[in-house]
Amino acid sequence: MYDLSKKETNQTLESMQEIVLLNEIMALVQKPIIDSKDFVKQGSEWIQVKNEKICSNIQELLSDPIKNQIFSLLQKNPLTTQEIIEKLDIPFTSGYRKISSLIQDGILVESRVLKKRYYKKIIEYTTILQSIKVELDNGTMQVFIKIKSI
Repeated sequence: MYDLSKKETNQTLESMQEIVLLNEIMALVQKPIIDSKDFVKQGSEWIQVKNEKICSNIQELLSDPIKNQIFSLLQKNPLTTQEIIEKLDIPFTSGYRKISSLIQDGILVESRVLKKRYYKKIIEYTTILQSIKVELDNGTMQVFIKIKSI
């Protein structure tokens, strides 16, 4: 019979949670998120977002302090999930959930795979958005984005 201390049991459970959350994130990264009809080019740089779901996702990003911090952090440099969580000093599980949500919403994208070890990939994430602008006109919200130049 195994004799695990409470600390070892908690570490094992955290490792299992990490595996499940990483698998969820990987499944989300592989799904197509956007369609060209969801956007209309406005001038030389700004693109108007026409899709209501994407507008809602951006509104949620702007209203959620942790998601906003993650977005701001990744505008500067690509980072791994672990690096994001450590730099922002946020709880592990909620950090993974916020990152997973941002991937699903199309705000974060995979930048590169750093290494593969057994079942686990270490991935850097970034955002393709340079800027977000929200305008309210007669009670109607319009969302505009600028894409980063590569």
